Amino acid sequence: MKNVLILLIAYLLAGCSPSTQKKSWSEVVDLGNGKTLTIQRKVEFETSNSWSGDAFGMRELKSTLSFDDLEHGVPTWTSNLMPVLLYQDSANQQWVVVTTTFNCDIWREQGQPRPPYWEFRLVDGMWRAAESLSPNSFSRSTNLFFRYEKEVPQSPISISVKDDILKQARLNESSKQVPSDAKLGC
Repeated sequence: MKNVLILLIAYLLAGCSPSTQKKSWSEVVDLGNGKTLTIQRKVEFETSNSWSGDAFGMRELKSTLSFDDLEHGVPTWTSNLMPVLLYQDSANQQWVVVTTTFNCDIWREQGQPRPPYWEFRLVDGMWRAAESLSPNSFSRSTNLFFRYEKEVPQSPISISVKDDILKQARLNESSKQVPSDAKLGC
């Protein structure tokens, strides 16, 4: 009986302890100006569930975007945030990555911005965090694959496959674009 109890406790604890996952893929990105770009992606994240299995949690550990298709040697972008949008700003030709998180701890660690988005710009060959989101980022449709906690489709992930996944996921509108009034439920 004692052994059964120990096994049961070990099973329950294993079910709620974080599990680290690493995934990589390539995807085609619609830049919104009639052009597309194929990028390489890598993510490392933790997932966890409550003992009862009703509360899923995900924490980004590392995310990278590599721009092998671009001339001029755009450097790899790396962060512990979830990239959801990539575009080239028509006003100054800077590359922009807009990120978010669904994790309250990361949101708090990053200063609790409202809306819960961060912007990174390629300035003088280096990715730099912006003070806040620029007006050019608001209301843009997300164009990067971010529903990778389950299964990643075969690479390269096409624009139509990403669109289908977003439709099937029944996400609210704030997950399909960068809204100026989004809130994180923390």
